[in-house]
Amino acid sequence: MARKSRKEKKAQKAARKFEKRVQNRLAVLEEIEGEIRAIGQSTVYSQSTVYSSIEIHEPNGQVRMLRNFRVAAPLTPFIKPGVRGKFLIYQSDQIVGIEINGEKRIAGLLDFNGRERPGCASAFGVFLVGWIISSLVTLPFIPIFGRDGDMVWVISGFIGAWIFLFRVSKRASDVKPTVEALKRMGWAREDCVVFSTAG
Repeated sequence: MARKSRKEKKAQKAARKFEKRVQNRLAVLEEIEGEIRAIGQSTVYSQSTVYSSIEIHEPNGQVRMLRNFRVAAPLTPFIKPGVRGKFLIYQSDQIVGIEINGEKRIAGLLDFNGRERPGCASAFGVFLVGWIISSLVTLPFIPIFGRDGDMVWVISGFIGAWIFLFRVSKRASDVKPTVEALKRMGWAREDCVVFSTAG
């Protein structure tokens, strides 16, 4: 039997690591099917609403009482008595997806560290913020490089680009296992209306 090459071993190790991350995400996701019969008091924030209770009656007659649940703003219009469908639960304290009449809606993709990804549209913003921060850091060095300080702006641009690439890489490593977990649960991104937290 031929020995596995270093490249094959590396690929298998990466696959096992990826699968572990997918399983970690599946462990904190749950789908509940039923009808909302009652909701408790709610506190509205800029990007979400926290409900003291949401009572869901499942088809088998079981009653699920969700207490102190956070719901992202784009999904709150569907949290009302009489709404029947499937509810995607994350970490036993958030509703992150709703399916009604066969149409799925997800309120952004989670990075599973308690924050919500606003989507790819913020990529330029990541670069811009990185460039501004690096520019402020390098401003004191302008006298060293002359009156114009052109070199400082070049350096700050490189630093901003590095921050941008780092964040994009980090985002990809966070999102891929999440997308795979959602696919396995029947919540593939391409099958859903995906909202950002900004609406």
